[in-house]
Amino acid sequence: MTHGVDTFIRRVEVRSSLAVLVAGALVFLLWNRMEPLSLILGGVLGIVNLRLISKTVKGIVESGNPSKAQRALFVSHITKLGILGLLLVVVIKTRTFNPLTFLAGFAIVIVIILIEGIISAKRV
Repeated sequence: MTHGVDTFIRRVEVRSSLAVLVAGALVFLLWNRMEPLSLILGGVLGIVNLRLISKTVKGIVESGNPSKAQRALFVSHITKLGILGLLLVVVIKTRTFNPLTFLAGFAIVIVIILIEGIISAKRV
């Protein structure tokens, strides 16, 4: 079962990376240079978020201690949300990146996860 999950995560990472790079190239051709950087930064953050979630869930499954696992999951999610919120505040305050394209890059990864999940569910 772990092999299937690892394959799924790897497939999402590769397809998300390609989608973010293609979207970044299109945005670069259509707008200025700051927009694609924002989009790519959001995409990278989305991929990092996926990796952290998969490691947390894998640790929870392997631990066998539900209450400890729930605490770990809660702390992990609060930490990630705090970091994401802090990054968004920095992006908005410094005006070095566009927050909408930043969130679009993050959303690309989420959409790829959903699409891959649907495809995987149809295979089963």
